[in-house]
Amino acid sequence: MIAYATFCGNLFHLMETEGEGKMNNQDLRVIKTRKNISDQLIEELKTHGFHEISVKMLIADSQINRSTFYRNYEDKYALLDSILQELLADFDRSLDASFVLMSYQDADAYHPKLKKMIRFFDKNREYLTVLWKAALPVNFYDVMTERVEEGLLTVLMENYEVPEKDRELLELYACLFAAQTMATMRWWLNSDSRMDESALLEILTQNVEKGLFRTMKTISLYRKK
Repeated sequence: MIAYATFCGNLFHLMETEGEGKMNNQDLRVIKTRKNISDQLIEELKTHGFHEISVKMLIADSQINRSTFYRNYEDKYALLDSILQELLADFDRSLDASFVLMSYQDADAYHPKLKKMIRFFDKNREYLTVLWKAALPVNFYDVMTERVEEGLLTVLMENYEVPEKDRELLELYACLFAAQTMATMRWWLNSDSRMDESALLEILTQNVEKGLFRTMKTISLYRKK
């Protein structure tokens, strides 16, 4: 189902903000309306450029009235931003770069962290594949790649003393790891064969063990006390 993950994310967020998690019928109608509008934008992006899509098109195909759209979004840019921000929030929750602090020999310890990321991509497959291909005001694929890189660097810098001479090299390795990880996930989502999770996990594990961990050995890292 299109945008099921986004719908659930909206639902969970609204429940959190309700204090005790109580919701009324009006809340549910708002969530369903926003899901409907978001789904329609993704559908339109499959056959139209973002610049070609109008609010009028979204209203007609979503079978809502003009006031309903503008009650939820200022314009199509606000709608797109809402979708991207919700996906990024979910993506951030799925990323756990603390695996980099573990031994490369302890795959059982860091596999759950990689699986969590895999499941994010799997449940948001349709949205992501459309948004990555679309000509949007922002390159969403690049934004996600930067999140992976930044998350990895943050964990490393918070836990290790990195000599100044090695910082640029560490940034390069983080950049390469993020690029390879995202390229792997894009290939998986676009692949007709739909490799199963265990086989994909093995590819990501090799990326960690033979790529990231091996290159990190060339840098002088000292664990902070």
